[in-house]
Amino acid sequence: MFHTTNPTLFGRPQGVLSRRRALQSTLSDLRTANSCLSSNLPDAFFATLRLMSDFSSQLSGYFEVTESEGHFNAIARECPSLERRARVLEQAHDRLKESFATAISPAAGREKVCTLALSARIDGLLDDFEQHEQAEGELLRDFFQRAGEAASGEAEA
Repeated sequence: MFHTTNPTLFGRPQGVLSRRRALQSTLSDLRTANSCLSSNLPDAFFATLRLMSDFSSQLSGYFEVTESEGHFNAIARECPSLERRARVLEQAHDRLKESFATAISPAAGREKVCTLALSARIDGLLDDFEQHEQAEGELLRDFFQRAGEAASGEAEA
């Protein structure tokens, strides 16, 4: 049932794999550019802003394709003991997308952006994203280990 609800996640068609690779490539480029930004190297600021914009756009598309609401609903329905974790990850999507979208927007009235503070903020956001991806991987691993829980009534905490 879960695979029927989420064929793009587990079938991993080329489009999903392509988005994942593009996101990982941009993440790697962004880490490099951000390191240059923290060192105050020439042109690093604009390269980092461009990559943040790219990553933010790719992140929204990636979440829409691979981790839709139906994805989390199916996990919760088929494995009730994992519902809380699924909901936490689902809610984290919106926070992550919003955080990346607003990270490069200076506060109103500010004429200068502190590049060191921006670099630290971007590092934190990238770390948050990677932790989110790891938590989702753990959720899916636990889901497959508990397959059929709802049908058998063996809910674990």
